[in-house]
Amino acid sequence: KKALGKQELSNKNVDLLTIMESYTEIDGVPNVANRQTLTRILRQQLHFQGLLVTDYHEIFNLYEWHHTVPNRNEALVQSISEGSVDMSMIANEPDDFFNGMK
Repeated sequence: KKALGKQELSNKNVDLLTIMESYTEIDGVPNVANRQTLTRILRQQLHFQGLLVTDYHEIFNLYEWHHTVPNRNEALVQSISEGSVDMSMIANEPDDFFNGMK
């Protein structure tokens, strides 16, 4: 197993089913809510159509660690509107997710 580069990812013969975003920030923008990396590069340029999963607790880390939003509700909104995450790895707080999507 090895890390795939841009050329390999853009090759139509590579069928990746899942990718996990990380806790990293690029220029102060947390990756879980980074439109540039997740939507423009991963989804549009590299044509990734698989499942994008968060690193553990990373959506709520927008509030608790990155401090980019004032509360957990806004963390969910930011991750959905700015990123292209399909699934949060943490599933023990479903009420927060359902309430945030109302």
